[in-house]
Amino acid sequence: MSLINKVIQIAEEIAKITGYTIDRKDNVIFLSCPDSPFKLQIKVNVNVIEFSLVYEGLEDYVDELIDSGEDVREAIEYEISDVKNIARRIKSKLKELNVNVIDRIKEAELDVYDIVEEYLS
Repeated sequence: MSLINKVIQIAEEIAKITGYTIDRKDNVIFLSCPDSPFKLQIKVNVNVIEFSLVYEGLEDYVDELIDSGEDVREAIEYEISDVKNIARRIKSKLKELNVNVIDRIKEAELDVYDIVEEYLS
């Protein structure tokens, strides 16, 4: 089984448990939750798998949180934590495959917090 197919198989197992959906574009797999602007992006290359946090519609999501009266920072931390936990579960299952895993989630997480802080001020 190819590396991309193995990663998809693992991602599907995790998606079933968590309620996330999976999309694939070439060598990139996305796991997402319909109510969240955040997605886990997994790029699969020859011997490297790269995990990233991607987002779209963040400002609209923040507006919805404000309108609902929810704590914006807390809600976003929860959503990002959920994505990080899914990534952690997938990475733990990938250990046996002997591939390099690059985790770029923290970088995007910090960017999100900066964007939210600017938006709220």
